[in-house]
Amino acid sequence: MAAAAAPLPTLPLLLLLLTFLSAASASPHISAVISQSGLDFVKDLLVSRAAEAIVPLEVPDIERSVSIPVIGTVDMVASGIVLHGVAVDDSTVAVGDDGIVVAASLSSVNLTMGWSYSYSAWVVTISDSGNASIQVDGMDVGISMGMKNQNGSLKLFVTECGCNMKSLDISLNGGASWFYQGFVDGFSNHIRSSVENAITKKIMEGASKLDSFLGSLPKKIDVDSIAAMNVTFVSDPLFKSSSVEFDIDGLFIPSDKTAVSRHMHFRGVKYVPPLGSSSKMLWISLDEDVFNSVSALYFKAGSLQRMVDKIPDQLFLNTASWRFLIPRLYQKYPNDDMLLNISATSPPSVRINVGRIDAAVDLDVTVNVLDFDEIVPVACISVAGSLQRMVDKIPDQLFLNTASWRFLIPRLYQKYPNDDMLLNISATSPPSVRINVGRIDAAVDLDVTVNVLDFDEIVPVACISVSVTVSGAAVVSGNNLAGRVELDYFSFTLKWSKVGKLHTFIVQSVMQILLKKLFVPYVNSYLKRGFPLPIIKGFSISDAYILTSQSRIIVSSDVAFIGGHTPYLSQ
Repeated sequence: MAAAAAPLPTLPLLLLLLTFLSAASASPHISAVISQSGLDFVKDLLVSRAAEAIVPLEVPDIERSVSIPVIGTVDMVASGIVLHGVAVDDSTVAVGDDGIVVAASLSSVNLTMGWSYSYSAWVVTISDSGNASIQVDGMDVGISMGMKNQNGSLKLFVTECGCNMKSLDISLNGGASWFYQGFVDGFSNHIRSSVENAITKKIMEGASKLDSFLGSLPKKIDVDSIAAMNVTFVSDPLFKSSSVEFDIDGLFIPSDKTAVSRHMHFRGVKYVPPLGSSSKMLWISLDEDVFNSVSALYFKAGSLQRMVDKIPDQLFLNTASWRFLIPRLYQKYPNDDMLLNISATSPPSVRINVGRIDAAVDLDVTVNVLDFDEIVPVACISVAGSLQRMVDKIPDQLFLNTASWRFLIPRLYQKYPNDDMLLNISATSPPSVRINVGRIDAAVDLDVTVNVLDFDEIVPVACISVSVTVSGAAVVSGNNLAGRVELDYFSFTLKWSKVGKLHTFIVQSVMQILLKKLFVPYVNSYLKRGFPLPIIKGFSISDAYILTSQSRIIVSSDVAFIGGHTPYLSQ
């Protein structure tokens, strides 16, 4: 039997992801645009959290000496000033050329404090104390912020921040009537400015925490032990009249490597407005380079290969099943088990077009016979196909027996009669992805090596090169981009054979069975799982839909805050 092989993540990886704007070669590979409705969502979330975090707010004590007619100089103190509650009446967010302005109107602000005074009357010091409540009817707060790219991370800075009280009503409990008017006259403006400064300072502290949070966002998203997406920012955010665009590298790198920011210049590259409903909060676009970068990475890592030794009809992996396909195979290996080694001969390619996603891959299918526990390659067929996987189980397990191949490779059954088989499927080059309007296509070249299990020995007996093209569509599941593909086209050639020639017509039928019954379901099992979209933890996307345009996939969605994982918003 063949040694266990790592699961093959190829084409699934190619057909799931996310992102947005695709332009010339200098353009980012992933772009995310937050629309006006998305900005309103973020603003409402931040303002509500800020209103909760700002109370209770302690204001520094205020001491003043006030001159009172008849009485003279009175030393007054306002202490223990605490803001207990605020009510947000309205808030707005606007985008300018250099950043974002957030403003909020507070309908009411409630404060409490203690008061005291003392003055000298001849040789006697007279003093008194009590408490007071302050009601502010109307307050406006605002902050202007900008963002820039700093070594692949976002740096937030405040350009202006302020707070303005409208009316201030102080109610003293206790105290003489002369003191009340003197206190109000002497302290109202100081209380006003102290509270305004304290609120402004609190807002600035919140902006500093937000800056730290943005700077701590990961620079890569690990997919598995092989691949990670480089999510470093490649340029400063682009502020427009009603949206903000973020440009991300988006290409895949080895998971053990550090993501490095590559600054990109966008000369003459113009933003392409999102398609469909502009009411969606978030638009993410992914171009073909993202898919093709991950296909090249898995191909280079040697992950596009798998040995097939079990199928639902196990008799198919026996030389007896191949005796009419490859007569000499059965003659030389009568009733021997077989292995099919399917390998991509070049990286699969993916093309995205309007409403369609297509993928193509070239494969080598090597037929191996297990002859006395030795794997003997007997033939190799080149097929224009996908991925690399050792297959030892398929829906019709009888297929993995030389008896099922006796008409395909007659000599295989003759040499290994009724032997079980293994198929070793390997990508010979990285898969390629092309995105077009409404369509996603992927292509991959594979080698399918047929092996026979002859007395527990894996014997390679043939190799078939296959080129496969599939097409499919992407869907959003949770925070993942998933999808499903169908077989479009394949072609093949016999790369080498130790058991004579193959009957082309029968080989074509067999390859179609393998691709439809084994390859496509295997790919779809990965596509169903999906890939995580670059969404900040603590948020989820909802009501998403996907558009495919020339060389790009566009995901548009609304966003919900689910909490629990976003440190900044939890503070």
